[in-house]
Amino acid sequence: MLRARVAGEAFINVAPERLPLAVRLGARGSDDEDVDLEDSVEHVALKVLRGSIEALGATADRSSVQDRWLEDARVMADELARHEALGSRAADFAELVKRGANLTYCTTSAGELEALTADQSFDWSIVEEAGKAHGFDLALPLQAGHRWLLIGDHEQLPPYRFEDYLAGIDNLDLMVEALLRLPENASGLLDWEWAASWRERTEAERREFHEYARDWLKTFRQVFAHCTVAVGGGAGEKITTEQSDGSAAGMLVGQHRMHPDIGELISRAYYDDKLINCTVLEDGRPIPRVKHGFTTPDGVAERAVVWLDLPWCRNDPRTREQGPYQGMPRFTNNAEAIALEAFLSALGPDQSTSAKLAVLSPYNQQVSLLRQRLRGVQLPAGLVPKESLSGRPASSGRFAGVHTVDSFQGNQADLVTVSLVRNNMEGPGRGMGFLDESSRLNVLVSRAERLLVLVGSWHFFEYQVSTVELDDPAHPLWHWKRIVTLLDEWFVSGRAIRMAADLRRLT
Repeated sequence: MLRARVAGEAFINVAPERLPLAVRLGARGSDDEDVDLEDSVEHVALKVLRGSIEALGATADRSSVQDRWLEDARVMADELARHEALGSRAADFAELVKRGANLTYCTTSAGELEALTADQSFDWSIVEEAGKAHGFDLALPLQAGHRWLLIGDHEQLPPYRFEDYLAGIDNLDLMVEALLRLPENASGLLDWEWAASWRERTEAERREFHEYARDWLKTFRQVFAHCTVAVGGGAGEKITTEQSDGSAAGMLVGQHRMHPDIGELISRAYYDDKLINCTVLEDGRPIPRVKHGFTTPDGVAERAVVWLDLPWCRNDPRTREQGPYQGMPRFTNNAEAIALEAFLSALGPDQSTSAKLAVLSPYNQQVSLLRQRLRGVQLPAGLVPKESLSGRPASSGRFAGVHTVDSFQGNQADLVTVSLVRNNMEGPGRGMGFLDESSRLNVLVSRAERLLVLVGSWHFFEYQVSTVELDDPAHPLWHWKRIVTLLDEWFVSGRAIRMAADLRRLT
């Protein structure tokens, strides 16, 4: 997807013969349906050969060298086309293309990258979604480049299985003892010298390392923090925003993709009110591109934020969450699934030519329930489900547009509905589950471009943040408090709407 965006936008008006040579490592033979095999080194090498053959074939008075090359190019192209290049001259040519490429796309852990950088380096290493990368994920690509550009957002989801790594760091004594019991054939996977030295460290040294490891577990956040003071040497941070000032750290403050009300919501909750909405006209109205055309259900028209409200389970036990299941933090809420089905069935008509719908939830079990529940929902003309990033169709009988929040980071849709699931009788701050993770909430509310619909019990969430003070931004639920407070103001002013869910089908 990234390669397609770069080719389609950065080099959109560049003549084919002047386009940079771009390859993707690890593309050939991948089982991942999201991989475009046209990115592979072999396919790019074949394309180069065929271009050369076509150009030389059209040349009337070729030299002997050109004739020899034309003959060799045809042989190599035939080998590559039949996937018989291994050990041949075609393989050498493909290797030459790989090493001579102007742009090389790969994952941070691609084995081919390790082999390539053993005796080669790049002018730039650019890492997208760096906020989701562990330090060990970044080590190889950063080693490969003379200069680095890390692009990410440490206010969104942390690296994969962050909680598991954090638990390991918090229990280093037990972890080290377990590592030292590994069999000898695991020697290539463990720094035995470090593990053995852990026993010799004092308590103070262990605490110091523990704090260091904890801080650097979110590597991108730490790198960004260090870069804000890396230039100038003075006190305080220095971050480039709208104009370059030589800072090593920068923030993209202009938001160009979402309705300004949604942009303001996340700006005030997460980015110190620094985001600039570039989706407004001179008179302050939203630009047409970020406005939805829905007029039903009543109250939706001209509003970008909707809270589809269910009763708190204290007043209606039918709306209570179900779970956990089998001792695991797995939760569902059938009432929300029914309410969402009724809302989508009543939605319409959309005056735009086409729009994408994504249904999100923070819980895998709820995603499965929604895929089943929404499989027969009738959407208004022009509104289609936003399928998975890979483009793979949904399983038969399942609604294609439902995703976990973790899988949808980095993506967006015109209309996003969020099933929040949690609805219980726990005391303030204790009933949220991992919804208390601010990064997860940030992703949930920032994926919509035109219309954001939050599905849950308003009174439940209001109660959960009732003891949080707005002057305490260090509180784990401060972001929730900020959003609840802001939306409460918008409900009164009419900027957003809280509408009662249709639960007539709930038994």
